[in-house]
This record gives sequence, C-alpha cells and structure tokens, in this order.
Amino acid sequence: MMKDLYDQMIEEQIELTSLTKTDDPLWDEPSQSLIGYCFYSLEALSYQMSNAVQATIFSFTGNTIGNLNLDIIPLNEQEEVFKEVPEDPYELIGQFMNFKVCINSFDNIQANNYDNLFVEYTGFNDRKLYRSEIV
Repeated sequence: MMKDLYDQMIEEQIELTSLTKTDDPLWDEPSQSLIGYCFYSLEALSYQMSNAVQATIFSFTGNTIGNLNLDIIPLNEQEEVFKEVPEDPYELIGQFMNFKVCINSFDNIQANNYDNLFVEYTGFNDRKLYRSEIV
C-alpha cells in the first residue's frame, strides 16, 4: 500500500494532505487507552458522610500522572443526603444506603496527549462497569 501510494504521488503529482482517512495508510482510528489507576477510601460511607478528595492517578509503573477530584455521597432511600451521622457505624448494619459518585475534574495531568478523559469504575454488588462523562 505504501509503495503504491508513493508511486501514485510521483506519477500523478498528488498531495498527501489531500488523502482521505481511509486512503491514508498511516492514519489509525482513535481508540481509548487506560492511563492509570486511582484509589478512594470508602471509610466515610460507614459514617454516612461524603468525602471529597483529590486522589492521585498512578501509571502502571507507579509514576504520578495527575489528580482526580471526586466525591462519593451517601444517600437514603429517598435519594437524599443523610441528615444525621451515626455515632457507631455498626448501627448501619442492615440499613439501606445508596450513594452517588461525583467525578468533578482532573488536575495536573502530566502528559499533553491526553484528551477526552473519563473515569470507569465497578460497583460493589452488581459488578457493573460505570463510566463518567468526559471531563
């Protein structure tokens, strides 16, 4: 394909910039890739409290890539924030608790080639994969 394109360029004087994406042998469809991992402690949920944090994003090699600003907000059966905090988290055993995951922003992303960032995470019980909006 490359040789044919080169021959065509020489013989027909075509401009490489006029090629469509399907005709360009060097163009690849953009695809998503995993840039790193981030960890969040769920301890505050045991007190029915939200816990906004700036969590560090780590690459596969353990280097810091940037930060993710997120919060997990516990909700009652009416999808409202809890008004009272229990003194002992064991009081919550057997109680209904839902929560809302808020992905707020990315900060200090170290590489220039990351765009259209989003977060994927798995739920506790359903093991369903959730995906945030592009931030």
